[in-house]
Amino acid sequence: MKKLFSLFLFSLFLSVATIVHAAGDIGNITVRFCEEDGSLFKSVSYEIESEEEKEVCLKIFNDHQDNAHVAIDFVDGTVTNDESQYKACKLWHEKQNFWQFVTIDHPVVIIPGKWSVEKRFTLKYPDGFAGMSYGCVVTQIVNPDNIEGAGMFSIELRKGSFVDFYVKGEIKLDLHFSTPEKEFGKDIASHAHSYVATNVANEGLASIVLLANSGNISQEATLYKTTYTWFGEKREENLGVRKIFPWDTARVITPVPLEFWEKGLITEVYHVDYTPVFDYNSDHITEEMKQEKHHVFTTRYLVIPWEMIGMVMAFVLFVVYAVRKYKANHEYRRKVSNSSKKSKSSTGKRKK
Repeated sequence: MKKLFSLFLFSLFLSVATIVHAAGDIGNITVRFCEEDGSLFKSVSYEIESEEEKEVCLKIFNDHQDNAHVAIDFVDGTVTNDESQYKACKLWHEKQNFWQFVTIDHPVVIIPGKWSVEKRFTLKYPDGFAGMSYGCVVTQIVNPDNIEGAGMFSIELRKGSFVDFYVKGEIKLDLHFSTPEKEFGKDIASHAHSYVATNVANEGLASIVLLANSGNISQEATLYKTTYTWFGEKREENLGVRKIFPWDTARVITPVPLEFWEKGLITEVYHVDYTPVFDYNSDHITEEMKQEKHHVFTTRYLVIPWEMIGMVMAFVLFVVYAVRKYKANHEYRRKVSNSSKKSKSSTGKRKK
């Protein structure tokens, strides 16, 4: 039995080692966008009409001496959900828009060692589509014996190249608070557009809101939060600036540091100032469309002050104990006093 188990572990090790080796060569792959004049770019942006077909050229270099099987996929571009706001690629399982407009033949290419291959894909947006579309061309090394399994293992071992499209048409601006998914610790209180939960480390409370961009233009949003405690204390916070791509979201998590005497009914007021970001020539956009807009969202929730309740209960128990003790002592003194009076009375009668 032990021998079979050892053979199983050894086979598993070889399988993992094969996957890691296959994925590890992604560092030898370089992807560039190529133009008709032969120039190469790490990222590109284009301006097109809806229903117009646009062919995009990729040049993929293999710097390793061995052949490489490279899978090409298309996901939405986004930005990291932090202050740095770096451009990033979404994961395959996340909701996507970009890929459905792309056509490519044979998404897996074989690149000989120390060689390069050109690959083209066509993009076409449907009638009625307008605004910015941020795409990411993802490349990943795959095992030739498991091409269908591309993306199943070591999903971080991939490379992304950014391609942006501005599709001419009607501009729609729609930034709003949306309902966040409850994935952050234990839920304490909920609201239509926010919720409060204990954080992962169970070190306190955190308030979570979700900003959603349902328009077709990126928005640069500055978020502020004002917190009011039950006895009127006011705290103001600047939650920073976030760029939110079209059809994308930004989840904002802020700690709620409360001392035990501050717990109770809490009111949070979120203010967001947002301005459209035109990543192209916006001379034809009206000044009214470019103006900063403002949203306010208020939420209230109750944080049960267990410490305060414990202290009150302890005080009540102490008062009950003290009252009962006082009554018992008083009753004892009364009985002693009555007994003493009776004793004196009996002594007086005997003397007579």
